[in-house]
Amino acid sequence: DDPQSTMFKKKNKKKGGKKQQRGADSGSGGGVPASAASLSASSSSSHSANSSQSASSVGRPIGRAGSSSSSSTPRHVRQRQPDIQSLVPRYLKPCLTHYYGDFFATAQTDPVLFAQVMVEGFLPIASKTNYDDDNGMTIVLPKLHRERCVISPISDMHISRSVRKKSKRYVCTINRNFDGVVAGCHRQHGQNWLYPEVVAAFRSMHSRGTRGMETMLFEDDSPVPVGVCPVRLYSIEICNESSGQLVAGELGYTVGSIYTSLTGFTAEDGAGSVQLAVLGTLLQKCQFDMWDMGMTMDYKESLGAHLMPRAEFVYSVRRVRVERPNVLLSLERPTMNCKEVLTGTSPMDADVNEGKSNHEHGRKKDKKETKKHHQQHYGKKHEHTHGPADSSANEPSEEEEEGHKRRKKKESMTTEESLEDGTSA
Repeated sequence: DDPQSTMFKKKNKKKGGKKQQRGADSGSGGGVPASAASLSASSSSSHSANSSQSASSVGRPIGRAGSSSSSSTPRHVRQRQPDIQSLVPRYLKPCLTHYYGDFFATAQTDPVLFAQVMVEGFLPIASKTNYDDDNGMTIVLPKLHRERCVISPISDMHISRSVRKKSKRYVCTINRNFDGVVAGCHRQHGQNWLYPEVVAAFRSMHSRGTRGMETMLFEDDSPVPVGVCPVRLYSIEICNESSGQLVAGELGYTVGSIYTSLTGFTAEDGAGSVQLAVLGTLLQKCQFDMWDMGMTMDYKESLGAHLMPRAEFVYSVRRVRVERPNVLLSLERPTMNCKEVLTGTSPMDADVNEGKSNHEHGRKKDKKETKKHHQQHYGKKHEHTHGPADSSANEPSEEEEEGHKRRKKKESMTTEESLEDGTSA
């Protein structure tokens, strides 16, 4: 999130004011082919007429870069990286201007436009025409990363034992506190790229819940839409179970069976790691194919993420938006303990099972220590042997023979005295 916005600011500093003005002018010069209202209307009207039409030519299977599954990706994609301009759909070109590198620019902040760039594989962030002035014009910067940091399949995600142990202190909710998550991101990162116009667009998308915001799908360069796909924006919230305070969370969106993380925050040690672990577990349970994490970072790689080339990622998005458009992210109950999400058992059951395990371990340890103490105290004479008995080991010592003779002599004397007195021994 914030590193991407920082890159934009550094580029502005290098190029000077002229470049900043170019970014503003180029974004406002073009427009969406139709107004926001007409886009939404045409999207809805085309749904019934075109939902049965095939769009398979724009979709390709998901696979780890360099793996055998990537062989389904078109040959020209595997052999070279296509020019970034060739990956921009024809209907978006009038309103998106290539700014530099991976970034495009537009001055439009309509939620419909946000949804359309999302469904085409862009990750939308934003900046200001004058980054030293919060009153400057907000410029949306849809980004097509040269390499996308993804976890696919999501079962490749690594969750440490320490995170599982900490998770019982937290509870998870989805779409219950959008404003709280935004406020948490602002506290940790500053306003960054979550400007009021961007937040308003995200809030509009979020308010549609599981219905999502419908987007139009186009086949190759055809100007006629062939179907629709809803884009759903989610807020993930992690609260401390004892205090009830929101301590971690993130904003993200889904296109088909691909979930993309936008930005997040953490306000308590360990809560952020629990949030990532819970989200990854939910994505796997809900049968998502990929977790898109944007740009690469060390902590993402430690979770099991790898890099996917830009063109392969775009083709993956275009496939799932057609084949699996209605995959939903959800919890079994409105509020769940994070330990239960990760392990499938409640914290109380987990503690009982852990207690039983510890008890059994303690019994085995005590038994082992008792046996060791017995051997040390009595020596080898009391050890069980399974081989033939050693006859020399069974012969009595001289002291034992003398003691035996004395006991015999004493018993005989006692018997004689008893007989003399007329009593029984």
